[in-house]
Amino acid sequence: MKEYDVITVGAGPAALSCAIYLCRGGKSVLCISNGKSALEGDMKIENYFGFGSISGSELLKIGTEQAKKLGAEIKNGEVVGVQMGQSGYTVFTSDGEYRCKKLLIATGRTQSVPKIDGLDGFIGRGVSFCAVCDGFLYRNKKIAVLGNGVYAKHECEVLMQMGCGVTLFTNGKELDGIDFPFVIKDKIASLSGDERINAVCLENGEKIEISAFFVAEGTAGATDLARKIGIFTSDDGKYIITDKNGRTNAPGVYAAGDCTGGFCQVATAVSSGALAANEILSELR
Repeated sequence: MKEYDVITVGAGPAALSCAIYLCRGGKSVLCISNGKSALEGDMKIENYFGFGSISGSELLKIGTEQAKKLGAEIKNGEVVGVQMGQSGYTVFTSDGEYRCKKLLIATGRTQSVPKIDGLDGFIGRGVSFCAVCDGFLYRNKKIAVLGNGVYAKHECEVLMQMGCGVTLFTNGKELDGIDFPFVIKDKIASLSGDERINAVCLENGEKIEISAFFVAEGTAGATDLARKIGIFTSDDGKYIITDKNGRTNAPGVYAAGDCTGGFCQVATAVSSGALAANEILSELR
């Protein structure tokens, strides 16, 4: 398993800015990109210093090439989990595992909670967003996982290793490049229960009894990864809490860019990446 000084989860302006400073400081850096950046959706940027007018995709391309030229590795893949070790972190992706001494989370804004009737009311009462964190509480019980991609499959596998009986609910979507033996594709009408969740109710009228409901739609967002290693997030669960230099409460873990909230602009993302890199370099020295 290859080891780096720093791995960035994300390869947008915050992550690339951090990588540029780290590489100039002589450190090995891997940036893992899921191929999606909010910056690419900006048709025209006219408020970023020194460029006048430029498209988001072109600005991202320039930043990526700059980081690569200085020695950063850029890999495409979906990060599905992070695990703390004695001397750093192991990052699990759809294509393999990588180790690092320091970790930067820079995945952009967290996706919103899916709109399923009853879901909000059961958060913390059977609805969870982290199999590693909460799966042990439901070992040997019947569990539902919501999702249809690599991240969802990873969460299913984690729960199965704990002895759970797992059914994957896609909520009307087709499986996205994965296979799983226990799948229900019907649309979900609601979640039901008393003090705790106890069933998934489908639009076709079927009611399936469960003990817990794990949300793993799309890709693992910043706060999904943060929860897995005990990083503090905002009260609404949307943002990672850091100090002014990007340091989280977990040793050796930083966050930068839109996933930390505040003024979500390219300029502030680049700045937060640079500040995090400066702190990481100080620690590594």
